[in-house]
Amino acid sequence: MSRFASVAWAVFLVCRATRLSSSEVEGPILDFASPRNVDRPKFRYWFPDASVSTTVIANDVKTIKDVGGGGLELLSFYNYGQGPPLTNWSTYGFGTPAFKEVLRAALNASAEHGLVFDFALGPNQGQGVPSEPATPGLAYELVYGVTEIRSGIINTLKGSSAMDLTILTMSGTLTWTPPVSNGTYSLFAFYERYTNEQNCISIPNAQTWLGNGSWMVDHFSATGAKKMTDFWDHNLFDDDDIRSLLREAGEYSWEDSMEMMAALWWTPGFLDRFEKGRGYSAIKYLPVMFQASNLWNGYSPPYNTTYIFDTDLARTGGKYLQDYKTTLNEGYQEYLQHFQQWAKSLGLGHSAQPAYNLPLDMQADIPIVEAPELESLGFNEDIDLYRQFTGPAHLAGRNVISTEIGARRIGAYALTVPALAGLLQDSYAVGVNTMVIHGFPYTGEYVQTTWPGYTPFQYEFTEMWGPRMPAWRHFGDLMLYAARNALITKIGVPKVDLAFYYSSPSTVLSDIYPGDDLTRAGYTHEYLGPANLASPNVTVSGGILAADGPAYKTIVIYNQTSITSAASAALLRFARAGLPIIIAGPVPRTSLDTDNQAEISANMEALIGLPGVNVMSARCFSPAYLSAMGITPRASVTTLSGSNNGSLSTFWKHDESAGLDAVYVLNRGKPDSFKITFAVQADSVPWELDAWTGSQTRVATYQRTNNSVTLNTPLQQNQTKIFIFARGDAPEGVHAVSHSNSIKSVHFNTENKLEAIVKNNKTATIALSNGTVLTLPPRPLPPANLPLGPWSLTIESFEPLSNTSVQGRISTLPPRTLTTLVPWTQIPDLQNISGIGAYETTFTFPPNLTITEHQVLLHFGPILNTLRAWVNSSPVPPVDFADPVSDVTSLLRPGLNSLRIEVSSTLFNAVKARLPTILSAGGPAQAPGDYTKADYVPFGLVGPVEVEFLRRVSLEY
Repeated sequence: MSRFASVAWAVFLVCRATRLSSSEVEGPILDFASPRNVDRPKFRYWFPDASVSTTVIANDVKTIKDVGGGGLELLSFYNYGQGPPLTNWSTYGFGTPAFKEVLRAALNASAEHGLVFDFALGPNQGQGVPSEPATPGLAYELVYGVTEIRSGIINTLKGSSAMDLTILTMSGTLTWTPPVSNGTYSLFAFYERYTNEQNCISIPNAQTWLGNGSWMVDHFSATGAKKMTDFWDHNLFDDDDIRSLLREAGEYSWEDSMEMMAALWWTPGFLDRFEKGRGYSAIKYLPVMFQASNLWNGYSPPYNTTYIFDTDLARTGGKYLQDYKTTLNEGYQEYLQHFQQWAKSLGLGHSAQPAYNLPLDMQADIPIVEAPELESLGFNEDIDLYRQFTGPAHLAGRNVISTEIGARRIGAYALTVPALAGLLQDSYAVGVNTMVIHGFPYTGEYVQTTWPGYTPFQYEFTEMWGPRMPAWRHFGDLMLYAARNALITKIGVPKVDLAFYYSSPSTVLSDIYPGDDLTRAGYTHEYLGPANLASPNVTVSGGILAADGPAYKTIVIYNQTSITSAASAALLRFARAGLPIIIAGPVPRTSLDTDNQAEISANMEALIGLPGVNVMSARCFSPAYLSAMGITPRASVTTLSGSNNGSLSTFWKHDESAGLDAVYVLNRGKPDSFKITFAVQADSVPWELDAWTGSQTRVATYQRTNNSVTLNTPLQQNQTKIFIFARGDAPEGVHAVSHSNSIKSVHFNTENKLEAIVKNNKTATIALSNGTVLTLPPRPLPPANLPLGPWSLTIESFEPLSNTSVQGRISTLPPRTLTTLVPWTQIPDLQNISGIGAYETTFTFPPNLTITEHQVLLHFGPILNTLRAWVNSSPVPPVDFADPVSDVTSLLRPGLNSLRIEVSSTLFNAVKARLPTILSAGGPAQAPGDYTKADYVPFGLVGPVEVEFLRRVSLEY
């Protein structure tokens, strides 16, 4: 069995996604209405230190369960590792007995409520543990001293004159006479040393090393990883109860993005590893390795002077610098592999944000991690950057791709729920399917902390989800929506149309392919790097790359100039096996490092001579060119309006065992109606799944060929849909093929008969799959949309109980009557209110209409944060933020009907109004500009809220 087939089988068991007959469940996907916890979002759970109440910890975990969350990621924040401590960290520091009890309480509560539990490997980001200083396994760096022999300040070194003088040193003294010349020599002395950086500060007058803070470990050797796992084994997992709870509830050990500093990243034995792997000594080339690109996020060079070789003026360190990065990455992969093995021994997996912030090969490292994780903040909420992460993961058969989602530097309590939903939607559109929401803070009292409660990052970053937020009352709707989409995007294996090759010496992510013309045409694509192509498990079968996995139809090399010898050999092997390859722009012929340039040149020369390899200018590459080559998307898209407004992103999953294909669709462009042709087998029956309500509905209008199903669907901006194509189902019977514009939709009723929803009084026609064409005669038009009002508004205001406590209260403000719906910022005395507004009104169902002969839609208008509604005290199903319209026909009664709508705000306005009195862990908000410079934010029900009446017609055929 192939590797990809094995992965598909395992995922099938985990997801329990299967096709069942309609008599067994209402749709083809088991658990869709109520997904299991493994598919629900987790929350990153912050607590300040181990002085917290374990009772509150347990209650917070229950709160996550009650809102529909699937689990938590336990993260001891410790004021981001900074001081001064407000409690005794010798007693309450990371790894202490008190910390163990917090860990036990969180595990106990997770197990009790069936939640999944992840834990950070250290405080803050998980990069270190308590240790005696300067002991093996802690972080290393290389530093240097330099002196000039003769006068002159230079920054360009003559490469041919570089000499290694180490052999001439004795007892720290060097005796050397420079050659007779007019030049100036720079004499460098290099020193290995511990960075002595802590990710949690030491405690003044600490009596033991355990109270001496946490120290960054070496991330470029297995020794550094073992330093961390040994600490956990000996200090926290040395307890049968905790290990038992971990087996019951635990899912992943986890490490965040690497936030560490060094002059030059180093590890003991680096020079030996370098020489063995690269074939030459690195010593002569060390001066050019001290570049800004080797620092955390490439912020700035470690020294005031940056050196380059005269032969490499345009390459800022050039090939030798890349060889350094390659060697460093080899050590980092050993570091990751140790955690994989250790987690497995505990019955867990390991998750990490691989290579993030440091000069490493992220594309090569992603496949090593069982649950690789990106973050929406660091990837700039750019869907094309996400594809650079998902490509290596999908090619390696990683079906769980995680994201730390929702962090924004806009000030705490400012992120709206629709904005968070948008981040979720973008993630699912490229196959990122495990959501870790940033975040949920500890809700109990903490020293020098006031309402609205403990707030990590001193109010600088979003978001502090939890019961302090008005939206929390409605947050379960988003949890279910997210879980249903996650379930679908974990089914089977992904299928992606195009693989783009790219190679870059930069660690800063940037877009590769410009524009969205491929997406508009329906093509899906993602990116692969040299190490991914060169993987020995990646093969071509039937002209398809990784046929049992993503099944790329071609590789596109778009404006790339560099490549490795292994990747060039892989491309040559793929092309000879029948894979079409498109080179748009220059042919990549240059090695980034000291790799075998002659081999690269020969391979690429042979490649471009093969018949299936197409070389063109970048401007000539287009969807039309792909189509002319016979490379078509699995889901081809056109707009019915003929406009270029809509932009559909699709993500396709195929489950051979379950006999189905699942396609997630997101319109990231303007509202439009779309014609989508799905390349599916002839016996596939189409279903539409609603992730907001949990419904699964057979599609009633579509066209079929031997290898496709085509359907039309309207989509608002940021609206999503899920289509399932279930094979081997019961005979589909008669369905509609097309209908006139006067028909809004055709659907199957509860008796599996076709019904039409008619939107005007014109003659309507419907063509059926049995060849019949039905004509519906004109009927009296239902009344025009009925605007609702006046409204009684009652607001529950979220505010502090006192100026010193974290606890809040909810005050009910006097009701008021509104004849016109406007934001609270336009209503006297409500400008600085945060809370929940309840709007109530009544309306009369027209006496001349029969409810059963009509479909009645309730239009809510824009949703500014969250919304829930009740008709005649019965709840309306959750409302789609992008298309806030609900079918309320079944909730109506003849005569008078009541309507109640609740909407929420963020907590921003209430915090802004009280900013001078707010403290968190002893400090004021560090981002006051986000509050003082911003206006109060408009919230409330803004409407118009209207009732629409449509005619329901049962079809006779």
